[in-house]
Amino acid sequence: MKKLSSFFVMASAALVLSCGGKSQKASDDADGLEGEEMVMEGEEEEEDAPTLFAPTTPEETVRYVFEAMMAKDFERTRDYLVRGDKEVKKLKRFDEESGGLIGYEITSCNENGNKATVGIVMKTKDVGDLKDKMDLVKGDDGVWKIQ
Repeated sequence: MKKLSSFFVMASAALVLSCGGKSQKASDDADGLEGEEMVMEGEEEEEDAPTLFAPTTPEETVRYVFEAMMAKDFERTRDYLVRGDKEVKKLKRFDEESGGLIGYEITSCNENGNKATVGIVMKTKDVGDLKDKMDLVKGDDGVWKIQ
């Protein structure tokens, strides 16, 4: 089984919301469960399976989509793209033409109400580094999507 990127692993331990400038940290202290793990009866722990979560900020949404692209799991991006299926096809074409996404760096995040712009540098196998900005919009359901 392929391991997920460190983004997903780190996200289960602490979540930093850089666009809002706030920081949230998951804590079991309030429940008196400090240092203990909960396992439901009859369930087995999967050591290499971090908890996946739905992105809640523009920056997280971009990371989620780019991590899926690097894993070539384009279908996972559908819910975070305004034009869904049409955009998934474009992502697949971009992957083929660029030799695949091998890395990325988020360089900025500007949020203004229900709109945001995330600056990014994409690292591709065949084309090299590509600098771009992603425009996002927050829907009535609270989900950020790339336009």
